[in-house]
Amino acid sequence: MSNLDKIIATLDDMKSPKITHLDVSGITSMTDHMLIVTGNNVRHNKAMMQALIDLSSQLAGPKPQIEGEDYCQWILVNFGDIIVHIMLPDTREYYAIEKLWSKEL
Repeated sequence: MSNLDKIIATLDDMKSPKITHLDVSGITSMTDHMLIVTGNNVRHNKAMMQALIDLSSQLAGPKPQIEGEDYCQWILVNFGDIIVHIMLPDTREYYAIEKLWSKEL
């Protein structure tokens, strides 16, 4: 099972209501994959972040870098080749990063 599959499975186990995978390897050299995940509330976002931190010991690659942990409205978990955006519904709708990173732009 790939790192991406393990991360998606972990987020699915955490009952995220919406997980979107974007393959951005042809758009940027910054990363290969982005996952945009919706949490139900701040506690749910923080729990998903912690689950990914716990999972990181089982993944190939460096320990993830975390941004946004203070307020937990938008948490970025950067595994290098995979970046996970954990967002509250209103935050996700406002920033619409799926459209920003869409290959159709």
